[in-house]
Amino acid sequence: MKNLTILVVLVAVVFAGCMSTNENRAMSALYSIDTQTGQDIRGTITVDSLLLWKNVGMSGNKILTLEKASMGSVSQYFFVVDCLMQKWIFVDSLMIKIDNSNVVTLKDNSPIRETDRRNNVYVHEVGKFAISDEIIEQLKNCNSLILQFEQPPITIPAEGIKAIKAFLNK
Repeated sequence: MKNLTILVVLVAVVFAGCMSTNENRAMSALYSIDTQTGQDIRGTITVDSLLLWKNVGMSGNKILTLEKASMGSVSQYFFVVDCLMQKWIFVDSLMIKIDNSNVVTLKDNSPIRETDRRNNVYVHEVGKFAISDEIIEQLKNCNSLILQFEQPPITIPAEGIKAIKAFLNK
């Protein structure tokens, strides 16, 4: 558990607050995988990110990814909601429903919130939601997946579920 906590903190430090990541991922193809690495005194951190959903518009970008953070033999999966918008939506929870199971609410007690004043004033929010081993196993075998961090809910299509299964099984 200590190694997992260290990994979570390092991922937050290494990859937090990167505006260009949101902008670049928003232009990527759905179900594409992006890999980033960073160095720490304890080793190399690798974050693989599967783009599950995006909403790109004139008022900003919202993206939802499934991420695997690894350092050595320690790995943790996250759903990540990354929003670059003109107004705050205060992302601190993510509801998930796998097949016909109950709705599970994942929490981020310290989401990233910052202001970008480069061209216009934008706000950047990132919520990272750790996924338990039990949920990972359910995702590996699911037929339907619905996620919600704001209205309306996001239904992941069959192609996305297939990509999730491949991502989790690699």
